Amino acid sequence: TALSVSLAIVFLYFILGPIEIYYSNFDEFSFTLKDFIPEFIAFGVLIIIISTLALIVFDGKGFKAVCTIIFAILICSYIQYMFMNSELMDADGGLKTAEEVGLFSTITLIIWGVLLVIVCIISVLLKNKWNKMVVYVSGLLIAMQLMAIISLFVSNAGRNKDFYWLSGSEQFSIASGENIIVLIPDSFCRGVLNDVLEEYPDAIDSFNDFTYYDNADSIYNRTYMSMIHMFTGEEFDESVDRYEWTKNSFDSDKCKRFFSELKRKNYKVNLYTKDILYEEFVQDYFNNVEEVKVHVMHGYLFKTLLKMSTYRYVPYVLKSPFSVSMLGIEAIYKYEGIAPCWKNSDVYKMLNEQGISIDTGVNNGLFINHFSGTHIPLVNDENANETGENEVSEVRTYRGAIKVLEAYIDKLKEIGKYDDSTIILFGDHGLGGTDSVLLIKHKNEKHDSMIVDSKETTFDDFIPTIVNEIGGEYEEFGSRVW
Repeated sequence: TALSVSLAIVFLYFILGPIEIYYSNFDEFSFTLKDFIPEFIAFGVLIIIISTLALIVFDGKGFKAVCTIIFAILICSYIQYMFMNSELMDADGGLKTAEEVGLFSTITLIIWGVLLVIVCIISVLLKNKWNKMVVYVSGLLIAMQLMAIISLFVSNAGRNKDFYWLSGSEQFSIASGENIIVLIPDSFCRGVLNDVLEEYPDAIDSFNDFTYYDNADSIYNRTYMSMIHMFTGEEFDESVDRYEWTKNSFDSDKCKRFFSELKRKNYKVNLYTKDILYEEFVQDYFNNVEEVKVHVMHGYLFKTLLKMSTYRYVPYVLKSPFSVSMLGIEAIYKYEGIAPCWKNSDVYKMLNEQGISIDTGVNNGLFINHFSGTHIPLVNDENANETGENEVSEVRTYRGAIKVLEAYIDKLKEIGKYDDSTIILFGDHGLGGTDSVLLIKHKNEKHDSMIVDSKETTFDDFIPTIVNEIGGEYEEFGSRVW
């Protein structure tokens, strides 16, 4: 009995949890199974030995009481993960706190309490048959978990993890000839912009040469959907997973024709982002894709995966200490090389310290910079200074993102490349919605004040707009341009 219940709960938290998390995020994680499985197995075996011996030390009612409590936690954890985690995510993809979940948090806690009481009552009623039931149910749960793990191994057999990344070594460099510069603050929506203008009325005065499309629609409200759709023109396919859809999208005829047109017009294309685009699929499209050597921080990896696993199984009121942010996951590994600047503060700092240079070896370029904007967690203030996580409002962070855009434009003016560059500013999506901000200044466009255009436009128009800007026949890619 002691061995079976110990094995079952360790298997749930230390084996199934980390492995499912790994395969669910296979292409987002820059580590492999061998980087964490040995540690979890060793630690799990140690806990099983210690807990089994400890339970054996208890005799009579003491043994039964402790064993019953552990078994009850096992049952509650399994039910929590299978049926009671439906309110984990908010509309923008972030993890909800217990306060944000509201009444559902209380309901799940009550269910835990009821289940604990029921298990204890059953242990009293069954008397001598209780130990057999614990062994049977624990064994059944272990068997189910083993089947789930085997299924994961079989379905992911043959998938290799290639370590590529989008190098940031040329992030603040542009071409000597024609330039199309695309700046994408994440989660840059019109709703918050209106709030920003109430607090900072002069926030967008620097964009007098731009046209503001106040009815733009990003179509999708997630970065990976929106940006891959933008680069390939392919609609999101819910019938396949993210990895397969990305592969299919970049292998599509429209995508190949688009990038072939850029190449034919002698355009270098660099993309800078921290979001995962599965770089092995885009080596032929973006010039800054490189192989990269990854150093895994094994101790931190173990701690992070254990927190993520525990987060799945505990009730909402206990989840907060086990939540892991994107910044926490990034700390698991270090790359050899120069990563793209992502946070507003880092982009702003580099612009002010080194400015923008002209690469005389590059004739024409399409340069796409995607940075944090108002993506959660909010870690920058209105002056693009770094702060603690979520210590500032969306409005202040948004104003800081605008300051980054202003700095980029100022640096272009300093090197004489503002007027003859096409500059496109937009959010990859809104805050949980598709009300993306979109501003564009065409080459040599000048006017005294910003033009507001209320025509309906979507990110379907990105590819034809770029093709039109480089002097191509955009009609075969779409009917509208910005």
